[in-house]
Amino acid sequence: MIMMNRNNTLICVVALLLFPACQKEESDQPMEKDAVLSASIEQQVLPSSTKTVLASDLSVEWKADDAIKVFDNMGNSIKLVAESAGTSSRFVEPAVSAKDIGFSDIAMSCGIYPYSSGASYDTSNGSITFSLPETQIYEPNSFGQDANVTVGVVTDDNIDFKNVCGVLRLQLKGGASVKKVKKIVLTGKEYLWGTFSVNPANAGTTGASYVSGGGTSLTLDCSHYGETSLNAGDGGVELNSGSDIDFNIIVPVGAFASGFTVTIYDIGDTYSTNTPIYGTVTATATNTIVRSQIKEMPVKIASLLTSDFAELEYLKSTNTEKSYINSGWNADNNSGFEVKFNPKGEGTWEQLFSARETDHHRQFGMNWNKAKSDYAFSNTGRFEHAANSTSITEENRQNNCELSFDSVNVVKYINNQFASAKGKVQTVSPGTYEAYGPVYIFALNQGGEVSEYGTADLYYLKFYDGSTLARYFIPAKVTASAGVTDVNGNNAPQNTLGLFDVVNRKFYQNAGSGSFTAGTVLTN
Repeated sequence: MIMMNRNNTLICVVALLLFPACQKEESDQPMEKDAVLSASIEQQVLPSSTKTVLASDLSVEWKADDAIKVFDNMGNSIKLVAESAGTSSRFVEPAVSAKDIGFSDIAMSCGIYPYSSGASYDTSNGSITFSLPETQIYEPNSFGQDANVTVGVVTDDNIDFKNVCGVLRLQLKGGASVKKVKKIVLTGKEYLWGTFSVNPANAGTTGASYVSGGGTSLTLDCSHYGETSLNAGDGGVELNSGSDIDFNIIVPVGAFASGFTVTIYDIGDTYSTNTPIYGTVTATATNTIVRSQIKEMPVKIASLLTSDFAELEYLKSTNTEKSYINSGWNADNNSGFEVKFNPKGEGTWEQLFSARETDHHRQFGMNWNKAKSDYAFSNTGRFEHAANSTSITEENRQNNCELSFDSVNVVKYINNQFASAKGKVQTVSPGTYEAYGPVYIFALNQGGEVSEYGTADLYYLKFYDGSTLARYFIPAKVTASAGVTDVNGNNAPQNTLGLFDVVNRKFYQNAGSGSFTAGTVLTN
């Protein structure tokens, strides 16, 4: 039996946390040799959830299933597991004794933590070979289980574990378009996972070196965090605009000689996309990953826009300005939408988005009349304003579908399910039709003529074909000094306001005669 315990003090030394050395504990069982092994583990600034945990009083604690792999000088190995959780614990041989497998307690040489069944020790060159995973699991304020590898040499019945990698810390805030992160991918030209090796005698200075079988793209999986049940699919890390959230990724040491990109995935409830959050970072000395240190990237607001644009909190249109955007998208009886907006109402009937052939015929859109405290979602007789209500009664329309003027509303209609501003859900029976021409945003397209401009703050707008997202418009401002090309091939100079469609990666600028007003710039 080999035993270990730990004392209760967490010591801070030059921005590093050190797991203090285990104190020798005598066995109460007879052995051929009293092989007692103490251990200490070097840590980065953040606490490790690789195996050990920190108690509320900042004392170091073992988990009950904590394990290390120890090698003797012949290359034999043994797995040692903590018997119980706490600040001190006996480490025992879980299945077989050292004697049974030929392991020599007397000739203990080195070890790896956490335990890895595939790790091996080459006595000819003194190196330990191990694997770094292609996918790491998100852990708040820490890093995922088994991601951070440490190795150490046994000296005088003590093993001093050293980190062989560093940490890349991404700091993200939520924007208008990104509220939940399900996956982050780090991509470069250097190997980020696979088989690595390190000589434990030199681990404190060199870090690990790549051997084979790996790749240059590393994933931080956030999808199971916060799940209501196993494989529920509703997990992910929620972002907010008030404070940034850390995402820590274990990365091999060295410079990113060709730079790297950080990409965020799976944003929204039914939509998956990807876009570089930081873009391509050029190689500089400040981007080098140093062993046992944390490299913090600047705080960024997560956005689905490309680097030529700044994301806006909202885009404001006023009916007197006669500004609108041609979405280029045609609706039919299978169409749906989700929108977040603040209707103001300065005219009679105003449109947030709409297209129809003639008055109240073959129409898809949302409009309102603030003077009448009235609004409608029009979709060929499914919803209309009071004078033309055919699918629901006036009473139900007011109870289920009433908007709040001069305040932010979220309304959703997908697959014949209408989720109203009051949080209620109503199922409607669709007709068979196709709206005339493309839907205009902030105005009505009636038979090719534009009218009924709307006054509203638009935060985002999604159009669906059945359950498939067809357009996802986000308010944006052009930041590129030379401007950009819009969806129609026209130039949009710097500071042009409009909507960016993240599905087709296209920019839509004003098609009207007036101008828009920008909300707060969110991206930095």
